[in-house]
Amino acid sequence: MVLEPLPLDERMKSCLIIHELWHQHESKLRLYSPCGPAVHLDEEKGRTLIFLEWNALMEALSDQGIQRRQMISDALSFRKLRFEAYPSGIKPEVNDYLHEGLAEYTGMTLCGWDRTGKMKYLKERLRDTYFNRASLIAIYSYMSGPLYGLLMDEAEAGWTRNIREGDDIGELIAVAYRVTYFAASEDSLKVLALPYGYDSIHARETTRSLHTRMLADGLRKRFIEGKIIFLPGQNLKIQYDPHNVVPLDSMGSVYGSLKEQADWGSLNIDSGGVLLLEDWKGLLIDVPVTWKPAERLSVPNGELILNENYDLKQPPRGWAVCRKQD
Repeated sequence: MVLEPLPLDERMKSCLIIHELWHQHESKLRLYSPCGPAVHLDEEKGRTLIFLEWNALMEALSDQGIQRRQMISDALSFRKLRFEAYPSGIKPEVNDYLHEGLAEYTGMTLCGWDRTGKMKYLKERLRDTYFNRASLIAIYSYMSGPLYGLLMDEAEAGWTRNIREGDDIGELIAVAYRVTYFAASEDSLKVLALPYGYDSIHARETTRSLHTRMLADGLRKRFIEGKIIFLPGQNLKIQYDPHNVVPLDSMGSVYGSLKEQADWGSLNIDSGGVLLLEDWKGLLIDVPVTWKPAERLSVPNGELILNENYDLKQPPRGWAVCRKQD
């Protein structure tokens, strides 16, 4: 499945399609590792450290000389500090590299770009897309995958034939380039990070953090304090835009737009968002206080269609989809 519209550039289109084809093969290669959302990458510190890591890796790819090993060491130091600050984020990041990261690396490797084309694409993506993206939690591996993968290509030919489920790309690249690293200390972070754009990243992420807190407050009022429809997580199948996902505390994540099918029917939200609860326990749609179910079940910015053996019941806080009594 691919997200429309397809890119007009033939290589970008091929990269996207090959990325998705990879997902048909990763289980057979024993490289599919389920991973939860990397919600720490919505935090100011988490985002700052991954941007520093990416900038250091980009500099390493641009430098063929002796400085490359130091730049890789710096990148791994930023990564290590992030893992120490957010230990629950280690498994999602490590596993998602094998899932989405290798998929994107494979797409870029096989789509026809030479090295210059790959570097140009990565620089443009980092500058024009990621620095301006509201959320990274569903797309971060699309950048980490190619950056680490291209560096591995230039250190260890055939490395993809040896990678296995559970491998940590950070440890693999440290071995390949024979570098040692330690978590950057809080006191030394600014000095170490200065060559990688720390001042501008820190200023941007501090401003974003203020806006994020305001956004989260608004989402809590909608989905925690407001009137809602609860849709149970019974065989959920969803389509969504990975660039528009916002975590909401420990409840789950708000998806800006979403198409969904389940045992109880289907849901199509064009904009405005729907909350997918943690562990896919169900969905929450917020509705106006005056909302009442009608024949077509129109909901804000979308439509809810129930199968004939399901109905809406009204618990205290709103509505819930339940199976009809036999």
